[in-house]
Amino acid sequence: MKKLYKLFVITSMIFSLQNDVFGQTEYGDYQKNSNYNLDIINNRPWQDLRIRKAGTKVISLMTFLPINAPTDNIELINGVTVDVDTKYRLTEQLTPNVKKYITDKNVVGVGLFYKRISQSANGTIDTTSTVDLLPTKKYISRGQGTYLRGSFDHHFSNIRYKRFDVDFYTGASLSLGFTPVKDVNDESNDKGDYINIKTTTKTFGIGGDLYGGINLQFNRWSFGAELLALGVDVNSGFGKQNVVSESSISGVSKTETFSTYDANQYTNINVSKSLASMYRGVRLQVSYYF
Repeated sequence: MKKLYKLFVITSMIFSLQNDVFGQTEYGDYQKNSNYNLDIINNRPWQDLRIRKAGTKVISLMTFLPINAPTDNIELINGVTVDVDTKYRLTEQLTPNVKKYITDKNVVGVGLFYKRISQSANGTIDTTSTVDLLPTKKYISRGQGTYLRGSFDHHFSNIRYKRFDVDFYTGASLSLGFTPVKDVNDESNDKGDYINIKTTTKTFGIGGDLYGGINLQFNRWSFGAELLALGVDVNSGFGKQNVVSESSISGVSKTETFSTYDANQYTNINVSKSLASMYRGVRLQVSYYF
């Protein structure tokens, strides 16, 4: 019996030396379900993966859901209307972002969203019912724009639960970019006559918004939503088009370069026009932390 007791003591000592644990002799004011509410705990530091600290990096994917987005001009007092344009904001879909915690509570980020316009048509007009000098038509419209989005978020204290934390924050963002568009409209007939018109337009957009957000924080992931309290977009460059027209009718060739604005043709014109709109919406996002 004494031999068995000695063997048990020696085995227990070896086990305690091989494992980095110790017995907790005094219980503190620990929350239930926490790592410290144990009789035997690990003596090594425990890393809480839900806590974000200075230096933590974030990769997130966002999408914007507009609320009551205007689709036409806004009528003001006495029949005065204001042009609005929501195409710029509505392109903010599936926006990738990279963020970094510069302090334990403050985060800076940069995002990128992309806009592409592509349209083409090619056909022959039925001249049995319509008289057309150049019945063969070809139309191509191409454009792509890149917008950069910078953001700053301030996070508050988390509410802790067993399986996730609730993270509240506020923030502001600023985005800007441009979208050049090129239209090609070619007309011809079987006699060799043709009219080729190339039209280019450049638009510039800048926008900003203020928002409040909430995240459900898991170890390496979070899922959240941002409610935009105020958002404003300003777009400029609309209306003016630069045109190059090349034609050959009955053997007479001609090349013209001009600008168009408000259905009029100009040899030279400077246009200053901006379209401003205010918007509301919800921005959904999923994030990975490392």
